[in-house]
Amino acid sequence: MTLKGDNATVMRRVLLLLVGVSLLVVSCVAGLANRQGLYVNEWTSYQGADIQHDARGIPTITAKRRLALYQAQGFVQASERLWQMDLMRRSASGHLSEWFGALALPSDRRHRQERWQAVAQAAYKNMPASQMADLDAFTLGVNKFIEQYPGRWGIEYVLLGGQPKPWQPSDSLLIALMMTETLTRLDHYESNQSIWRKHLTGAWAELIFPRDHPWNVPLVGQAGKMQLPPKAQWLKQASVEITDAQIAQPYVVGSNNWAWAGQGKAFLANDPHLGLTVPNVWYAMRLYYTEDDWVVGASIPGIPGIVLGMNEKMAWSFTNRHEDVDDLLEETLNEDLTQYQVIDDQGGVTWKDIQKTSETINIRGEASQTVEVWQTHRGPLMQRRAHGDTYFSRAWIAFKPGMLSIPTFSINDATDWASFNLAIDAMKVPSQNIIMMDRMGNIGYRSSGIGIQRAVIGNRIQPANKGEWLGFDDMSERLRLWLPAAEKPQWLATANQRIEVKPFAHGYAGDERVQRLRSVLAGQSHFSLEQMESLQLDTQSRFHQLVLHWVAKHVSSPNALTQKWLSWDGDATTDTVSFTQAEWLSHKILKILIARVRLQLLPEAQQDLLYAWRVGQALTIGGLTMPDALSVFGIQDSDLADQLLAAVQAQTLVDYKEENLWQAQHPLAGVIPVLGRFFLLPKAPQVGNRWVVRAESTKFGPSMRMIWDLFEPSKSVWSFPVGQSGHVRSRHFADFQPGWTKGKYYPVFTDKGQIIK
Repeated sequence: MTLKGDNATVMRRVLLLLVGVSLLVVSCVAGLANRQGLYVNEWTSYQGADIQHDARGIPTITAKRRLALYQAQGFVQASERLWQMDLMRRSASGHLSEWFGALALPSDRRHRQERWQAVAQAAYKNMPASQMADLDAFTLGVNKFIEQYPGRWGIEYVLLGGQPKPWQPSDSLLIALMMTETLTRLDHYESNQSIWRKHLTGAWAELIFPRDHPWNVPLVGQAGKMQLPPKAQWLKQASVEITDAQIAQPYVVGSNNWAWAGQGKAFLANDPHLGLTVPNVWYAMRLYYTEDDWVVGASIPGIPGIVLGMNEKMAWSFTNRHEDVDDLLEETLNEDLTQYQVIDDQGGVTWKDIQKTSETINIRGEASQTVEVWQTHRGPLMQRRAHGDTYFSRAWIAFKPGMLSIPTFSINDATDWASFNLAIDAMKVPSQNIIMMDRMGNIGYRSSGIGIQRAVIGNRIQPANKGEWLGFDDMSERLRLWLPAAEKPQWLATANQRIEVKPFAHGYAGDERVQRLRSVLAGQSHFSLEQMESLQLDTQSRFHQLVLHWVAKHVSSPNALTQKWLSWDGDATTDTVSFTQAEWLSHKILKILIARVRLQLLPEAQQDLLYAWRVGQALTIGGLTMPDALSVFGIQDSDLADQLLAAVQAQTLVDYKEENLWQAQHPLAGVIPVLGRFFLLPKAPQVGNRWVVRAESTKFGPSMRMIWDLFEPSKSVWSFPVGQSGHVRSRHFADFQPGWTKGKYYPVFTDKGQIIK
């Protein structure tokens, strides 16, 4: 075949043709997307339910019958978030590759091997009849939308091709399973820690994977003291300035919640910190039966009811407890890999057959693949890449029969402390710190989840027969606190700190946020709603202040910069330059400490081993606050301080908030050429940090903010990062975002027919 003209001319013509076709497609798609995005507020009734939307696209649904209310909720959620719901169920069930090709194969393979769909189906069959009826009604509403409005499913279906399959009740449980794993998954941390511990003595392992540190103040009980190993002679020979270690930034699944009552005021605040998503993980709603029976708050698309919110009697809030309910158990298999070793009732060794099945994964653009599914009675059986040919069962609480459920139904119906506790008893996963407050100013704390009985600690890989769970605690043993309304101010706060001191209880994400909450809440006798808002947006960091003060106090030649550091109060908002320097130095210190341990104690083959620990800053806190602590690493305080000062002065650091840009985007923004730009959101600067109350990072942070006014509910406020709608051309796709970045709040209740007493 001969081409006329030179290659450059031909290429230009091809590119012009492609651009023209792309622009035509863009025009058509934009028109279709725009039409789809304008239908919000169309519906004013559905199957006996009245539906009204406010100026932000938040619906109020009123129905006299419970089933009609849940059916309408399913219909409305699907009208705005169907593709998001479909994406989550596909992810959980292992069917993403049908949309995204081989890129999604690793995720699909794991979810198939762990039998998530079977777990969800079994959970649905075991639900109480009343909850099953509610879930069936919600499912009916979702499917009514799918059937009646095929042109309004979402532009994503046009771009990817295909159409949504009918919603199944178990699909809602798949989404609940995804949320549970987000809040409880630990197997990757435990795998990493186990590799480190193979090469470390007990004292060094406990130092770099600490449970105790000088700032550790549990809600209940007394923390131990951070223990230092003996000074190591070999460390004294190493230079301070060594190669940085690889440090994994902790993906801290966190949250803040607190209740405060006094001086005629009663507030309950909550801002759950999760991975940032577009659309947002939450969908705000108001559900009304009558003026004396309603619930308002945030729902999860695909799950009926309100997860976090307020009803006519009380409000409730969650933070993650970080309980260890996810273990890796190392199995011993026979030579032909058909059986695994177990211990019988008499203590003897015997063998059981591995349950083996297979599943087929359809892959867009490629041939399908068959995946082997292996199972022991302890959990799904798989190899882990970091551990070679060894096989591990994953013992995760949500895989156990009777654990997974939809807890929202009973929580939404609770009217007092007793009924609330009964509702939380049914919430066996995930484990959460729940603070509730009633309309009289009483405050209650409750740990959800169920305790696991173990013979050995589960936060590292254990031999299967040794680490197998022995059973579960009775729900009556879960921690609960009750603070009755009193004349003097009282408060209660959690922020993923250590709650209880127990051998196998739970981990924690740090103490910095809750310490700040404690100091503010205990330091005033009166609070206004505006002051509660300010506290949710607080950016003062004791940790970052410690880093700069320590360096400034230990340098051999103080200068103007170190004097400035000594006067800094740790607030990122008032001095982002100092905060930027403190953030950089905190990472540098931890990298130096870990690198020195790794260089001397790990074999050459493990010199690139990542250090991943959710409370990595605990080692830094101990090193900078405990007398002579750095000497066990062979480091003199002044030597380290001098080198850190010189290093930071030699750096040209970008202002922290400019590096800490919002980077969450719609899943198609980076997948679909040209058209993906329609899904892009601005990368706004963020002044928060994972260790301050306003816990913001590039792809992780507050997923919403709520402040409930229990004495005057009509004054309650909330805010969300993006928008209510999942339709990219809807005016409600990202209309919250400009106000969110500025810390703006909006009234929960409006005047459109809502009943507030």
